[in-house]
Amino acid sequence: MNIIRPLFPRIAEPGNATATARSATFVISSLFILVLAISGFSDNVTANSPTSRCWIDYPLNGSTLDTGTSYQIIAHSTSPNSVSQTEFSINDKVLGTTSNQNGSMAVGTQTWQPGTAGQYIVKARCNDRTGNWSDYAMAMVTVTGAGSRLILPGLQPPRIILPSTSQTGTSFSEMTLSADHFYYRATACGPKQVTIRLKVSAQSGIANTTIWFRLADQSSQQATAWTSLPMQGTVGGNAGETIWSLTLNSENDISGFANYTNAWFQFYFKAKNKAGVEINSDTYYQRVTLSACAGNLVR
Repeated sequence: MNIIRPLFPRIAEPGNATATARSATFVISSLFILVLAISGFSDNVTANSPTSRCWIDYPLNGSTLDTGTSYQIIAHSTSPNSVSQTEFSINDKVLGTTSNQNGSMAVGTQTWQPGTAGQYIVKARCNDRTGNWSDYAMAMVTVTGAGSRLILPGLQPPRIILPSTSQTGTSFSEMTLSADHFYYRATACGPKQVTIRLKVSAQSGIANTTIWFRLADQSSQQATAWTSLPMQGTVGGNAGETIWSLTLNSENDISGFANYTNAWFQFYFKAKNKAGVEINSDTYYQRVTLSACAGNLVR
């Protein structure tokens, strides 16, 4: 027969003072140990260990970049205490910070244009609303050569991964602009529209081409959402060539045109050949500025 024993020994019967004292001491000691155990468990739950986390989406570790080229460093951060800001640094020198809206997850971006070839360590970390920093996320990159284009990270525009030009035989070339600066509100400062032309070639011919674009504030990290418009095409001089063009009016065709005083008009292209295969241009362009014009306003 199993015998259930009590947690604490029974207090001795009156008259046995020694036994009574020993039993009472044991009970008090046991209770003290139990309290310590509970306190220790509580300390483990609320320990001040790092709970924020940051990781770099772009550039990836081991990437090769060009000198003279502007890149968007992209980092995600998460914290149960809400992310307050994300800090970016290059070779332990702070490049800049982005502020967040105290959400549990945030995306931060920072523009970087390496000027000298060499090895660089890109770092990012986040700060929560209690002032605690996460550990650093790091990516080692190699900078070589020189370029003049703005690289398109995979997370930037709303796109899918598409075949390369070598796989599809589709190519983009001879992109031209009617202006590198256009305006909204008034015409006293310059044109309110810009025309973009592009040659797209494919052995099977091009069925359609669209331009994807957005505005990026030149004084902050803010930007409008990516949107698209179809371009108009005319047959080129060689087989499979099509010249595509589109004229954009700042106030009629661009959503959020008045959001910023000075903004980069960023854009890239997507084409579909007559075989039904889609492809994006490798880069998005940052050569055009859209600005508010204060003169000649119509009331």
